[in-house]
Amino acid sequence: MRYLLLICSAFAVLATTSACAYAEEEMNYPLNIPDTGVSTELTTQELPKPLDYGWDNRYLTNHLPSRYASLPEPNATPKKTKALSIHEALMLALRYSSSIINSDISLVTSKFSHETTQSHLYPQLSSLNLNYNETKGQSNTSLGTTSATLNTRYGGQYGLSYSNDGLTSGTSSYTFSVDQPLLRGFGKVADLPYIQSDRNYKVALLNYKQNIITLVDTVTTGYWGLIQSQLNYENTLASYKDSKTSVGKTRLEYKAGQTSESTLIEAEASLTSTKNQVVQQLQSLQETYTSYLQTIGLNIYSNIKIDTAMINEKVAIPTLKECISQSVEHNINYQITLMQLKTSQEAILAARDARRWKLDLTASYTNTTTSSSDVVSTTQNPLNVGLALSIPINDIDNQNSLLSARASYEESKINAQNSKLTLIRTVTQTYRNIKTSYQSLQIAKRSVELSEKVLSNAKLKLRYGQTTMFEVNTDRTSLLNAKNTLVSNQVSYLQYVQALYDSLGDTLSFWHLTLKDLPDVLH
Repeated sequence: MRYLLLICSAFAVLATTSACAYAEEEMNYPLNIPDTGVSTELTTQELPKPLDYGWDNRYLTNHLPSRYASLPEPNATPKKTKALSIHEALMLALRYSSSIINSDISLVTSKFSHETTQSHLYPQLSSLNLNYNETKGQSNTSLGTTSATLNTRYGGQYGLSYSNDGLTSGTSSYTFSVDQPLLRGFGKVADLPYIQSDRNYKVALLNYKQNIITLVDTVTTGYWGLIQSQLNYENTLASYKDSKTSVGKTRLEYKAGQTSESTLIEAEASLTSTKNQVVQQLQSLQETYTSYLQTIGLNIYSNIKIDTAMINEKVAIPTLKECISQSVEHNINYQITLMQLKTSQEAILAARDARRWKLDLTASYTNTTTSSSDVVSTTQNPLNVGLALSIPINDIDNQNSLLSARASYEESKINAQNSKLTLIRTVTQTYRNIKTSYQSLQIAKRSVELSEKVLSNAKLKLRYGQTTMFEVNTDRTSLLNAKNTLVSNQVSYLQYVQALYDSLGDTLSFWHLTLKDLPDVLH
């Protein structure tokens, strides 16, 4: 039985020695994807045949913002490792991110839709018809019929039309007309399409700003997540190297007969476990790295190096009362909710107007001129004025529409109230989380300092045989966990601060970003 135990012990020592030899391999793997020469852009074979664009392409191109033109192209990123700060990552993402490019295009279409609605208040000129006829040596040129109309914000319409069958001789006439509703369709209800068009465009602008803020959150959170993965990997690698050094010393002590075989096996088993953690952390870091390159719009073959320095100082924030007041006034989602509440209220006005009597005033005046080679006659028709009255009877459909509009408004008002309560609760809780997170951050710093002292004392005790390798490995693991917890608390603290500024609608100012080429509604 004794010989069997000796043989098993020999195999165990051989296995752990091989594991240590494998552990001595260099663990330096690239984070970026090696450039295989495969283009990351759509090729001409993948793209459809290009079209010949006209004014639509010029309108789209002229209204798309051109920010940060001084930044390099993603494909021009040098293969040499380039340092990238969090602000540089934001600038790159705001220029090259596909989500922002799509938001730019959507904003241009919203702007054009708004301009189209507002253009209905401008004079509308129909097509100009020019006719030319020649018969038996005699030519005749006529303009046909041309008309122009002008809509007003009170529902009225002014019209002017002109027609002739010959510029030199023939009959020409012009007519001036006025149509003005006096009951249904008169007043503010006639102005609702233009008011709602302005509001919808403001909502589109606010949604655009929200998309920018969402991208900023994604970029900064991703950058901090990359820092966390990088530091966790470095902390685990440092723990592995320290464990590797301890195993080397333990192996020498074992050969000199100063320690037991079980102590050596225990140390090498801990080393193998730590190396497995290093490999897992490296895998997580590589995945986070390549995903972040796509987030900021860089080529996946790019080679960057991030700044792993974390903010350790306390970030200055307003008081809780100021935060709540600012969030109620500037939170984007809440402002959009209030705008939607106004639209719901205006639907009641439109539904009430649809149930009113319809009384329209019409007036027209026509002047006709007939001319020949030597005679010109003018006929002035009298001014025609009329009233048209329509009285709805048993108007069940419009009553149903009014009831539905009123119910929808009440629902929107309740939702707006709940949104305000949720916003205040979110701001308050986030404010508290910032306070507690900062306290946890200070505790984590102290925990790292104490864990380092505990491990140093444990190594000293092990040297003089006052403790076991198991306790040293436990203390080393505790130090690794304390360092990773510190990094996690630092990231959590920054995320809570940014979440607060998101609720305040002030994220762009927090990062010193200004959307200069957008209207003042966003500034």
